[in-house]
Amino acid sequence: MGAVNSSEAESTDELHQDPEAAPCHPSSSPLSPQLSLTRGTQSYLGPLIRVSDPYNILSPSNSSPRVHLSSRLQSMSNAASPQWSPSSFRLTGDHICTEIHFIRHAESSMNAKPELIGGRSPSATLTSLGKRQARALGVHLRSAGTEFDVVYCSPLERAMQTAHAVCQELDIPRETVEVTEAVQELSQGQWEGRNRCEIYTSALVPIVNSTQPDFRAPGGESQRQVEYRMIEFLNNVVIPRASSTLQKARLQTESRKHLNKIQQASTLVHPVEDMDISQAKVWEESDLSSESNFKPLLRQKIPNSMSSSSLNGSPEELHSDVSSVPYTAAVISHGMAIKCLLRGLTGSDPQFTTHWCIDNSTVTVVRHSTRKGWEIQRVNDTSHLRLL
Repeated sequence: MGAVNSSEAESTDELHQDPEAAPCHPSSSPLSPQLSLTRGTQSYLGPLIRVSDPYNILSPSNSSPRVHLSSRLQSMSNAASPQWSPSSFRLTGDHICTEIHFIRHAESSMNAKPELIGGRSPSATLTSLGKRQARALGVHLRSAGTEFDVVYCSPLERAMQTAHAVCQELDIPRETVEVTEAVQELSQGQWEGRNRCEIYTSALVPIVNSTQPDFRAPGGESQRQVEYRMIEFLNNVVIPRASSTLQKARLQTESRKHLNKIQQASTLVHPVEDMDISQAKVWEESDLSSESNFKPLLRQKIPNSMSSSSLNGSPEELHSDVSSVPYTAAVISHGMAIKCLLRGLTGSDPQFTTHWCIDNSTVTVVRHSTRKGWEIQRVNDTSHLRLL
Protein backbone atom coordinates (compact mmCIF):
# COMPACT_ATOMS: atom_id res chain seq x y z
CA MET A 1 0.00 0.00 0.00
CA GLY A 2 2.90 2.29 0.77
CA ALA A 3 4.34 1.62 -2.66
CA VAL A 4 1.09 2.63 -4.28
CA ASN A 5 0.96 5.88 -2.29
CA SER A 6 4.52 6.80 -3.22
CA SER A 7 3.81 6.08 -6.87
CA GLU A 8 0.72 8.30 -6.78
CA ALA A 9 2.78 11.06 -5.22
CA GLU A 10 5.32 10.84 -8.04
CA SER A 11 2.52 11.00 -10.59
CA THR A 12 1.16 14.09 -8.83
CA ASP A 13 4.52 15.82 -8.94
CA GLU A 14 4.91 15.07 -12.63
CA LEU A 15 1.43 15.94 -13.83
CA HIS A 16 0.43 18.42 -11.08
CA GLN A 17 -2.96 16.74 -10.96
CA ASP A 18 -4.11 13.30 -9.90
CA PRO A 19 -6.19 11.19 -12.24
CA GLU A 20 -9.66 11.01 -10.86
CA ALA A 21 -12.85 9.07 -11.06
CA ALA A 22 -15.47 11.36 -12.50
CA PRO A 23 -18.34 11.91 -10.05
CA CYS A 24 -21.63 10.45 -11.22
CA HIS A 25 -24.63 12.70 -10.99
CA PRO A 26 -28.11 11.64 -12.04
CA SER A 27 -28.98 13.48 -15.22
CA SER A 28 -31.93 13.45 -17.53
CA SER A 29 -30.27 11.06 -19.99
CA PRO A 30 -32.13 7.75 -20.46
CA LEU A 31 -28.84 6.07 -19.49
CA SER A 32 -28.26 8.14 -16.37
CA PRO A 33 -26.86 6.29 -13.35
CA GLN A 34 -29.66 5.69 -10.87
CA LEU A 35 -29.23 6.21 -7.14
CA SER A 36 -29.73 3.20 -4.91
CA LEU A 37 -32.58 3.45 -2.44
CA THR A 38 -30.57 1.65 0.24
CA ARG A 39 -30.03 3.74 3.34
CA GLY A 40 -26.55 4.75 4.31
CA THR A 41 -24.28 5.10 1.29
CA GLN A 42 -25.44 6.41 -2.05
CA SER A 43 -24.24 3.71 -4.41
CA TYR A 44 -25.00 3.56 -8.10
CA LEU A 45 -26.82 0.74 -9.74
CA GLY A 46 -25.35 1.59 -13.13
CA PRO A 47 -27.07 2.88 -16.26
CA LEU A 48 -30.72 2.03 -16.67
CA ILE A 49 -31.28 1.05 -20.30
CA ARG A 50 -34.90 1.19 -21.35
CA VAL A 51 -34.52 -0.84 -24.50
CA SER A 52 -38.21 -1.63 -24.69
CA ASP A 53 -39.25 1.95 -23.86
CA PRO A 54 -36.79 4.26 -25.67
CA TYR A 55 -38.94 7.36 -25.33
CA ASN A 56 -40.00 6.82 -21.70
CA ILE A 57 -43.59 6.38 -22.91
CA LEU A 58 -44.44 3.80 -20.29
CA SER A 59 -44.87 5.05 -16.75
CA PRO A 60 -42.51 3.49 -14.17
CA SER A 61 -43.81 0.65 -12.05
CA ASN A 62 -44.59 1.42 -8.42
CA SER A 63 -42.70 -1.69 -7.35
CA SER A 64 -39.51 -0.66 -9.12
CA PRO A 65 -36.61 -0.08 -6.69
CA ARG A 66 -35.00 2.49 -8.99
CA VAL A 67 -35.62 6.16 -9.47
CA HIS A 68 -36.80 6.79 -13.04
CA LEU A 69 -35.83 10.14 -14.48
CA SER A 70 -37.59 11.54 -17.52
CA SER A 71 -35.47 12.32 -20.57
CA ARG A 72 -35.07 15.77 -22.01
CA LEU A 73 -36.38 16.33 -25.51
CA GLN A 74 -34.88 18.86 -27.86
CA SER A 75 -36.80 20.70 -30.52
CA MET A 76 -36.02 19.83 -34.11
CA SER A 77 -33.15 21.71 -35.70
CA ASN A 78 -35.53 23.06 -38.33
CA ALA A 79 -37.28 26.02 -36.73
CA ALA A 80 -40.23 25.63 -39.02
CA SER A 81 -40.92 22.14 -37.74
CA PRO A 82 -43.08 21.66 -34.64
CA GLN A 83 -41.36 20.64 -31.43
CA TRP A 84 -40.95 16.90 -31.20
CA SER A 85 -42.66 14.96 -28.46
CA PRO A 86 -43.08 11.21 -27.90
CA SER A 87 -46.81 11.36 -28.53
CA SER A 88 -46.26 12.93 -31.95
CA PHE A 89 -45.42 9.56 -33.47
CA ARG A 90 -47.42 7.10 -31.41
CA LEU A 91 -49.90 6.50 -34.20
CA THR A 92 -51.77 3.23 -34.32
CA GLY A 93 -49.69 0.56 -36.01
CA ASP A 94 -46.82 2.96 -36.70
CA HIS A 95 -43.35 1.47 -36.94
CA ILE A 96 -40.46 3.91 -37.13
CA CYS A 97 -37.11 2.26 -37.84
CA THR A 98 -33.75 4.05 -37.71
CA GLU A 99 -30.49 2.49 -38.88
CA ILE A 100 -27.27 4.19 -37.82
CA HIS A 101 -23.92 3.36 -39.41
CA PHE A 102 -21.08 4.32 -37.07
CA ILE A 103 -17.88 4.64 -39.08
CA ARG A 104 -14.55 4.94 -37.34
CA HIS A 105 -12.20 7.32 -39.12
CA ALA A 106 -9.50 5.80 -41.32
CA GLU A 107 -5.90 5.41 -40.17
CA SER A 108 -4.39 8.66 -38.91
CA SER A 109 -0.89 9.81 -38.06
CA MET A 110 -1.54 9.09 -34.36
CA ASN A 111 -2.72 5.55 -35.12
CA ALA A 112 0.68 4.99 -36.73
CA LYS A 113 2.27 5.72 -33.33
CA PRO A 114 0.60 3.22 -30.97
CA GLU A 115 3.14 3.91 -28.24
CA LEU A 116 1.59 7.36 -27.72
CA ILE A 117 -1.70 8.21 -26.02
CA GLY A 118 -3.95 9.62 -28.71
CA GLY A 119 -7.22 10.88 -27.31
CA ARG A 120 -8.60 13.68 -29.44
CA SER A 121 -5.27 14.78 -30.97
CA PRO A 122 -6.84 17.49 -33.16
CA SER A 123 -3.73 17.82 -35.34
CA ALA A 124 -3.79 14.18 -36.48
CA THR A 125 -4.56 13.66 -40.18
CA LEU A 126 -5.06 10.62 -42.40
CA THR A 127 -2.05 8.67 -43.59
CA SER A 128 -1.73 7.50 -47.19
CA LEU A 129 -3.15 4.14 -46.09
CA GLY A 130 -5.97 5.93 -44.30
CA LYS A 131 -6.94 7.80 -47.45
CA ARG A 132 -7.10 4.52 -49.38
CA GLN A 133 -9.19 2.96 -46.60
CA ALA A 134 -11.69 5.81 -46.69
CA ARG A 135 -12.02 5.68 -50.47
CA ALA A 136 -12.40 1.88 -50.41
CA LEU A 137 -15.19 2.23 -47.87
CA GLY A 138 -17.02 4.71 -50.09
CA VAL A 139 -16.68 2.42 -53.12
CA HIS A 140 -17.91 -0.55 -51.10
CA LEU A 141 -20.96 1.33 -49.78
CA ARG A 142 -21.81 2.54 -53.28
CA SER A 143 -21.57 -0.96 -54.75
CA ALA A 144 -23.81 -2.24 -51.96
CA GLY A 145 -26.43 0.37 -52.82
CA THR A 146 -26.16 2.06 -49.42
CA GLU A 147 -27.85 5.45 -49.21
CA PHE A 148 -27.75 7.82 -46.26
CA ASP A 149 -30.48 10.28 -45.35
CA VAL A 150 -28.03 12.30 -43.28
CA VAL A 151 -24.31 12.25 -42.47
CA TYR A 152 -22.99 13.40 -39.09
CA CYS A 153 -19.30 13.83 -38.37
CA SER A 154 -16.89 14.58 -35.55
CA PRO A 155 -15.16 17.97 -35.89
CA LEU A 156 -11.69 16.39 -35.65
CA GLU A 157 -9.72 16.60 -38.89
CA ARG A 158 -9.17 12.86 -39.41
CA ALA A 159 -12.91 12.25 -39.14
CA MET A 160 -13.72 15.08 -41.53
CA GLN A 161 -11.24 13.72 -44.09
CA THR A 162 -12.85 10.30 -43.84
CA ALA A 163 -16.34 11.73 -44.23
CA HIS A 164 -15.41 13.73 -47.32
CA ALA A 165 -13.75 10.74 -49.00
CA VAL A 166 -16.77 8.51 -48.36
CA CYS A 167 -19.27 11.18 -49.43
CA GLN A 168 -17.35 11.81 -52.64
CA GLU A 169 -17.84 8.18 -53.68
CA LEU A 170 -21.52 8.33 -52.73
CA ASP A 171 -22.10 11.63 -54.58
CA ILE A 172 -23.05 13.36 -51.33
CA PRO A 173 -22.07 17.07 -51.28
CA ARG A 174 -19.53 17.65 -48.53
CA GLU A 175 -21.34 20.80 -47.41
CA THR A 176 -24.29 18.64 -46.35
CA VAL A 177 -22.18 16.84 -43.73
CA GLU A 178 -23.37 17.94 -40.29
CA VAL A 179 -20.55 18.44 -37.79
CA THR A 180 -21.30 17.68 -34.14
CA GLU A 181 -19.05 17.59 -31.09
CA ALA A 182 -21.28 14.95 -29.51
CA VAL A 183 -19.53 12.14 -31.43
CA GLN A 184 -15.90 13.17 -31.04
CA GLU A 185 -13.28 11.04 -29.32
CA LEU A 186 -12.80 10.62 -25.58
CA SER A 187 -10.48 13.35 -24.31
CA GLN A 188 -7.32 12.19 -22.54
CA GLY A 189 -6.60 15.70 -21.29
CA GLN A 190 -3.00 16.26 -20.20
CA TRP A 191 -2.01 12.75 -21.19
CA GLU A 192 -2.51 13.19 -24.93
CA GLY A 193 0.73 12.72 -26.83
CA ARG A 194 2.52 11.20 -23.82
CA ASN A 195 4.21 7.82 -23.94
CA ARG A 196 1.95 5.04 -22.65
CA CYS A 197 4.75 3.41 -20.68
CA GLU A 198 5.32 6.61 -18.72
CA ILE A 199 1.67 7.01 -17.77
CA TYR A 200 0.24 3.51 -17.40
CA THR A 201 2.55 2.23 -14.69
CA SER A 202 2.05 -1.02 -12.79
CA ALA A 203 0.68 1.02 -9.89
CA LEU A 204 -1.77 3.07 -11.95
CA VAL A 205 -3.26 0.33 -14.15
CA PRO A 206 -5.15 -1.41 -11.27
CA ILE A 207 -6.61 1.94 -10.23
CA VAL A 208 -7.79 2.65 -13.76
CA ASN A 209 -9.38 -0.78 -14.13
CA SER A 210 -11.10 -0.72 -10.75
CA THR A 211 -12.71 2.68 -11.27
CA GLN A 212 -14.00 2.25 -14.83
CA PRO A 213 -16.11 3.59 -16.45
CA ASP A 214 -15.63 6.68 -14.25
CA PHE A 215 -11.85 7.04 -14.40
CA ARG A 216 -10.57 10.02 -16.32
CA ALA A 217 -7.17 11.48 -17.07
CA PRO A 218 -6.31 14.93 -15.70
CA GLY A 219 -8.36 17.40 -17.70
CA GLY A 220 -9.97 14.61 -19.71
CA GLU A 221 -13.23 12.68 -19.92
CA SER A 222 -14.46 9.42 -18.43
CA GLN A 223 -15.94 6.65 -20.53
CA ARG A 224 -19.29 7.19 -18.83
CA GLN A 225 -19.33 10.84 -19.90
CA VAL A 226 -18.66 9.84 -23.51
CA GLU A 227 -21.36 7.18 -23.30
CA TYR A 228 -23.90 9.74 -22.07
CA ARG A 229 -23.22 12.33 -24.75
CA MET A 230 -23.37 9.70 -27.49
CA ILE A 231 -26.69 8.35 -26.19
CA GLU A 232 -28.11 11.85 -25.78
CA PHE A 233 -27.14 12.59 -29.37
CA LEU A 234 -29.10 9.57 -30.58
CA ASN A 235 -32.13 10.22 -28.36
CA ASN A 236 -32.32 13.98 -28.86
CA VAL A 237 -31.16 14.42 -32.45
CA VAL A 238 -31.12 11.30 -34.62
CA ILE A 239 -34.26 9.49 -33.43
CA PRO A 240 -36.56 12.57 -33.43
CA ARG A 241 -35.29 13.58 -36.85
CA ALA A 242 -35.87 10.09 -38.23
CA SER A 243 -39.39 10.02 -36.81
CA SER A 244 -40.24 13.42 -38.24
CA THR A 245 -38.80 12.59 -41.67
CA LEU A 246 -40.55 9.23 -41.99
CA GLN A 247 -43.85 10.67 -40.79
CA LYS A 248 -43.69 13.45 -43.37
CA ALA A 249 -42.81 10.93 -46.09
CA ARG A 250 -45.75 8.74 -45.11
CA LEU A 251 -48.19 11.65 -45.09
CA GLN A 252 -46.93 12.94 -48.43
CA THR A 253 -47.25 9.49 -49.99
CA GLU A 254 -50.78 9.09 -48.66
CA SER A 255 -51.68 12.55 -49.96
CA ARG A 256 -50.37 11.73 -53.43
CA LYS A 257 -52.24 8.44 -53.42
CA HIS A 258 -55.48 10.12 -52.36
CA LEU A 259 -55.06 12.84 -54.98
CA ASN A 260 -54.46 10.25 -57.71
CA LYS A 261 -57.65 8.42 -56.75
CA ILE A 262 -59.65 11.65 -56.86
CA GLN A 263 -58.23 12.60 -60.26
CA GLN A 264 -58.83 9.14 -61.70
CA ALA A 265 -62.34 8.92 -60.27
CA SER A 266 -63.26 12.34 -61.65
CA THR A 267 -62.71 11.10 -65.21
CA LEU A 268 -65.11 8.19 -64.70
CA VAL A 269 -67.78 9.62 -62.43
CA HIS A 270 -70.04 10.47 -65.37
CA PRO A 271 -69.32 7.83 -68.04
CA VAL A 272 -72.82 8.48 -69.46
CA GLU A 273 -71.56 11.71 -71.00
CA ASP A 274 -69.46 9.71 -73.46
CA MET A 275 -72.39 7.50 -74.55
CA ASP A 276 -75.19 7.99 -77.06
CA ILE A 277 -78.84 7.97 -75.92
CA SER A 278 -79.35 4.24 -76.36
CA GLN A 279 -76.15 3.35 -74.51
CA ALA A 280 -76.99 5.74 -71.71
CA LYS A 281 -80.42 4.18 -71.28
CA VAL A 282 -78.89 0.71 -71.03
CA TRP A 283 -76.36 2.02 -68.51
CA GLU A 284 -79.01 3.59 -66.29
CA GLU A 285 -81.17 0.45 -66.36
CA SER A 286 -78.28 -1.89 -65.69
CA ASP A 287 -76.89 -2.92 -62.32
CA LEU A 288 -73.54 -1.39 -63.31
CA SER A 289 -74.84 2.08 -62.46
CA SER A 290 -75.41 1.11 -58.84
CA GLU A 291 -73.00 2.32 -56.22
CA SER A 292 -72.12 -1.22 -55.17
CA ASN A 293 -70.72 -2.04 -58.61
CA PHE A 294 -69.24 1.32 -59.48
CA LYS A 295 -66.00 1.01 -57.49
CA PRO A 296 -65.00 -2.37 -58.96
CA LEU A 297 -65.67 -0.93 -62.41
CA LEU A 298 -63.33 1.97 -61.66
CA ARG A 299 -60.52 -0.39 -60.72
CA GLN A 300 -61.04 -2.28 -64.00
CA LYS A 301 -61.17 0.88 -66.11
CA ILE A 302 -58.08 2.54 -64.67
CA PRO A 303 -54.98 1.71 -66.76
CA ASN A 304 -52.20 -0.13 -64.93
CA SER A 305 -49.81 2.72 -65.53
CA MET A 306 -52.16 5.11 -63.74
CA SER A 307 -53.64 2.89 -61.05
CA SER A 308 -53.12 3.89 -57.45
CA SER A 309 -51.82 0.42 -56.62
CA SER A 310 -49.09 0.67 -59.23
CA LEU A 311 -48.14 4.15 -58.08
CA ASN A 312 -48.38 3.96 -54.33
CA GLY A 313 -49.85 0.60 -53.33
CA SER A 314 -52.93 -0.24 -51.32
CA PRO A 315 -53.42 1.52 -47.97
CA GLU A 316 -52.09 -1.56 -46.18
CA GLU A 317 -49.09 -1.87 -48.49
CA LEU A 318 -48.50 1.85 -48.32
CA HIS A 319 -48.36 1.88 -44.55
CA SER A 320 -46.22 -1.24 -44.41
CA ASP A 321 -43.75 -0.02 -47.01
CA VAL A 322 -43.22 3.48 -45.64
CA SER A 323 -43.09 2.49 -41.98
CA SER A 324 -40.71 -0.44 -42.50
CA VAL A 325 -38.15 1.42 -44.62
CA PRO A 326 -35.40 2.51 -42.21
CA TYR A 327 -34.19 6.05 -41.93
CA THR A 328 -30.45 5.63 -42.46
CA ALA A 329 -27.83 7.87 -40.88
CA ALA A 330 -24.04 7.76 -41.08
CA VAL A 331 -21.96 8.91 -38.11
CA ILE A 332 -18.21 9.29 -38.65
CA SER A 333 -16.75 9.00 -35.18
CA HIS A 334 -13.89 7.40 -33.22
CA GLY A 335 -12.93 4.04 -31.77
CA MET A 336 -13.36 4.66 -28.05
CA ALA A 337 -16.49 6.75 -28.57
CA ILE A 338 -18.14 3.90 -30.49
CA LYS A 339 -17.08 1.38 -27.83
CA CYS A 340 -18.57 3.53 -25.07
CA LEU A 341 -21.83 3.74 -26.99
CA LEU A 342 -22.02 -0.04 -27.47
CA ARG A 343 -21.25 -0.64 -23.81
CA GLY A 344 -24.08 1.67 -22.84
CA LEU A 345 -26.60 0.16 -25.26
CA THR A 346 -25.83 -3.38 -24.13
CA GLY A 347 -25.38 -2.65 -20.42
CA SER A 348 -22.09 -4.52 -20.53
CA ASP A 349 -19.35 -4.81 -17.95
CA PRO A 350 -17.09 -1.73 -17.59
CA GLN A 351 -14.23 -3.77 -19.06
CA PHE A 352 -16.20 -4.11 -22.30
CA THR A 353 -14.21 -1.39 -24.03
CA THR A 354 -10.92 -3.26 -23.53
CA HIS A 355 -12.17 -6.51 -25.08
CA TRP A 356 -13.79 -5.22 -28.27
CA CYS A 357 -11.95 -4.02 -31.35
CA ILE A 358 -13.11 -1.17 -33.56
CA ASP A 359 -10.57 -0.88 -36.38
CA ASN A 360 -9.90 2.14 -38.55
CA SER A 361 -12.54 2.80 -41.25
CA THR A 362 -14.76 -0.07 -40.07
CA VAL A 363 -18.55 0.08 -39.89
CA THR A 364 -20.68 -0.70 -36.84
CA VAL A 365 -24.44 -0.71 -37.41
CA VAL A 366 -27.08 -0.25 -34.72
CA ARG A 367 -30.81 -0.14 -35.35
CA HIS A 368 -33.60 1.43 -33.35
CA SER A 369 -37.21 0.38 -33.75
CA THR A 370 -40.27 1.71 -31.97
CA ARG A 371 -41.29 -1.92 -31.56
CA LYS A 372 -38.03 -3.61 -30.55
CA GLY A 373 -35.86 -0.81 -29.18
CA TRP A 374 -32.11 -1.00 -29.82
CA GLU A 375 -30.45 -3.80 -31.75
CA ILE A 376 -26.79 -4.32 -32.62
CA GLN A 377 -26.67 -5.32 -36.29
CA ARG A 378 -22.95 -5.41 -37.08
CA VAL A 379 -19.72 -4.61 -35.25
CA ASN A 380 -16.34 -3.79 -36.83
CA ASP A 381 -17.31 -4.67 -40.41
CA THR A 382 -14.10 -4.78 -42.47
CA SER A 383 -15.60 -5.97 -45.78
CA HIS A 384 -14.34 -2.97 -47.73
CA LEU A 385 -10.70 -3.63 -46.81
CA ARG A 386 -10.63 -6.48 -49.32
CA LEU A 387 -10.53 -3.81 -52.02
CA LEU A 388 -7.07 -2.63 -50.91
